[in-house]
Amino acid sequence: MLKRLLVGAFALLLTQTALAQTPPPVEAYGRLPSISDAAISPDGRYIAMAVNGEEASGIQVFSVETNEEVASAAVEAGMRLLGVGWSDDQRVTFLVSRTFRPRDVLPDYMTFRGAPRRVDYYRHGVFDVESRDVRLLSTNEATPWADQGSDLIVPIEGDPGFGRMIGAARNANRYFPTLFRIDLDTGLARQQTPRGASSDTRRYLLDRRGALVARTDSDDASNRWRLFVYDGDEPRLIAEDVSAFGQPLALAGLFPDGRIAVLDHDEAGEFYSLYAIDRQTGARSLVFAREGYEVDAAVRDPWTREVVGVTWIENERMQDYFDPALQAMYQRVRGAFPNGVATLVSWSRDRNRVIVYGESGLDGGGYYLFSPVDGS
Repeated sequence: MLKRLLVGAFALLLTQTALAQTPPPVEAYGRLPSISDAAISPDGRYIAMAVNGEEASGIQVFSVETNEEVASAAVEAGMRLLGVGWSDDQRVTFLVSRTFRPRDVLPDYMTFRGAPRRVDYYRHGVFDVESRDVRLLSTNEATPWADQGSDLIVPIEGDPGFGRMIGAARNANRYFPTLFRIDLDTGLARQQTPRGASSDTRRYLLDRRGALVARTDSDDASNRWRLFVYDGDEPRLIAEDVSAFGQPLALAGLFPDGRIAVLDHDEAGEFYSLYAIDRQTGARSLVFAREGYEVDAAVRDPWTREVVGVTWIENERMQDYFDPALQAMYQRVRGAFPNGVATLVSWSRDRNRVIVYGESGLDGGGYYLFSPVDGS
C-alpha cells in the first residue's frame, strides 16, 4: 500500500537542486536542508516547498510531471522561511520571520519600557514562478516589519492578481486591524476600513470573494466581546458575552452552507471545540468535539477557504473531515502509515493530486504526492 502511494517522495531531507530519488546515505542526514512546508498549485502541476538549511533558506518549485525544478528563490540572510502556499497557478505565497529589537522596528509611540530585547516579526511575500520576481508584502511601507499581525488572504475569487491583507490602522495612537486590497505584483495596498471598526476590533472574517462577513470586538475595560455580521456594508450584532480576559470567539472560517465556524470552550470551560453560528439568528450549534482533547484548528480548503475539517493532538496530530471525499482520502492515506502518522497538507483544486505528510517508525517524516484517482 505504501509503495502505491509513493509516486514521488518529497523527502524531508533535500538537496538544493533536485528531489531525492533514493534515500540519502546516513552521513548526509546531518547536512542536508529540510522541508518545513509544501503546497501544490491549484492546477496540480507544481509543488512549492519551503526549504531551510543551516546557512540559507529558500523556495523551490518542482514540476509534478517531470520531477524537475522549474524555479527557485532564496530568502534574505537572517530570515527564516516558515510556510508556502499558492494564490494562483503562477504565484507562490510565503511567510518569513526575522528577529529584531522592537525599537529597531516600531515607531517610538509603539515601544514601551520593559519590552523584550528581541522579538520575532513576520511578513508575507509572493514569488512569481514565471517572472522570478520576489516581493515582501506590507500594508505600511514606512514600517513594514511593524505590520506584525497581518494576514494574507488568497485566493480571492473574481479578483485575479489581488489579495486581501488584514493590517493595522492608527486611531489616536492606538492601532486596530483593518482591511487592505493588495496588488500581488506591485505590493500596492489600499485601505478598506469596514464600517464600525475601532480600536476594540480584534478579527475579521471574509468570504471567498473577499467580502466582509463578520468581525469580533473586545472592550479591554469590561472584558465584553461582541460578534458582528455584515449585511452588505452594515454591521449587525448577533452575539456578545464577557470572558475572563475579554477573549472573543475565535473566528475559524465559513462552512460551505454559510454558517460561521468558531472555536470556543466547551460547556465545562475545559477544551476548545468547533461550533457553527447562524448568521441570521446567532444560534450556535456544536459541530465537533473530542472528549479530553482540544480542537486546535479548523482545516480550510486552500481555494475556497471554507472549513472542511478539524485537527487536534492526541499522541499525534489527528484530522477529521466533514467532506466525505476528503475523509475517505484521509483514511486511505492513514492506512499507508499503520504505525505512524499521516495528514493531508494540500490538494489541487480538482483534488486529483494531494500532498501528504507522513512518518512511520524512525524515518523522521516526509512529504508524499498521492493521487486518489488511481491510488498511487
